[in-house]
Amino acid sequence: MTLQDRVVLITGGAKRLGQTMALTLANRGARIVISYRTSHREAAQTVARLKALGAEACAIAADVGRTRDVKRLIDRI
Repeated sequence: MTLQDRVVLITGGAKRLGQTMALTLANRGARIVISYRTSHREAAQTVARLKALGAEACAIAADVGRTRDVKRLIDRI
């Protein structure tokens, strides 16, 4: 399955299962957006790994339990 040029948002994608999903989807051509609440360092490391694979990726701080943060996240994507 190719995801070429599709944008994928992974909430909590900075570490553990979310990071694995981000790496897997990036290998299938997806452009990755990671949202995180407190894991800034881990998110930056994951984005660096994604970019090293040649993927387009970014990390955005957001608390998905807060409507204002979700709206800001969607606007940035």
